[in-house]
Amino acid sequence: MQRLLHGTSVLRTRRCRASYGILCDKIYDRVKHEARKSYKNPADDKKYVEGHIQWFIKKGDVISEDARIRRELSRIASFGNQETAWEDTIVTSNIHRDCLPQYSNQGDARRVCKILSKADPDALATRRKYWFGKKFLYVKYDILAFVGQDNIRFETKVNGEKVGEGQTAQVPWEYIGDDELTASNDVKDGVLRGDI
Repeated sequence: MQRLLHGTSVLRTRRCRASYGILCDKIYDRVKHEARKSYKNPADDKKYVEGHIQWFIKKGDVISEDARIRRELSRIASFGNQETAWEDTIVTSNIHRDCLPQYSNQGDARRVCKILSKADPDALATRRKYWFGKKFLYVKYDILAFVGQDNIRFETKVNGEKVGEGQTAQVPWEYIGDDELTASNDVKDGVLRGDI
């Protein structure tokens, strides 16, 4: 009744029973990624490994219903292929927060949501690999996660303008009391702190 009349839940804080992260490519490091397959991106001529996970909510985090979680990511493109549409993938894991998988093919990591985005070509900036090196196109963008009553909704923004969206299916929350929230240091002013 509270939600129907006022658009809010009586229990506005909750503890996440799973972890959620974003898949991204990471620049290849010969020591850290010795056993992983790499690829060379023709746009900037650098080696990358696919499927790295950036965790933005970890199992056990205490989050308020109106929390907004933000991650900044980037994309590159060659001048020959100025593709301004892309896809981000959200993954989840139920493993303990201190043992979370680093890559999408490890542990119990599974994909739960895709965010399709398309930016204006004018949003791409020109960068160089090095001073006299090859030029490539580059864009920074934000992924915002909005915690709902039973899911997490996502938006991607470039220069403050929404360019994509998506949402998870049902998210398992564990509701907590005010006494637990007061004792927790994970949330302040409705914003999750930590790895953000």
